[in-house]
Amino acid sequence: MLKARLTVEIYKLLRKRGVTQSEAAKLLGTTQAQVSALMRCRPVSVGRLMEFLNVLGQDIEVTVKPAARRKAGDMSVVVRA
Repeated sequence: MLKARLTVEIYKLLRKRGVTQSEAAKLLGTTQAQVSALMRCRPVSVGRLMEFLNVLGQDIEVTVKPAARRKAGDMSVVVRA
């Protein structure tokens, strides 16, 4: 879920800028082939996705806290525009 949400955000930001895959690759410091793979939801590490978001001017915040009265925790991804 995390990778999917981060990938969608990168996709939205690149579309908003109206850049080609080649231009996006230069901006993100990667290759056009890797941008193409990203756009087709091929596996990319969470760390790399976060790096791309930072390059695109986004702050990232990860919060870990105790679960409320449950034995198992819960996970959510919040994207603020």
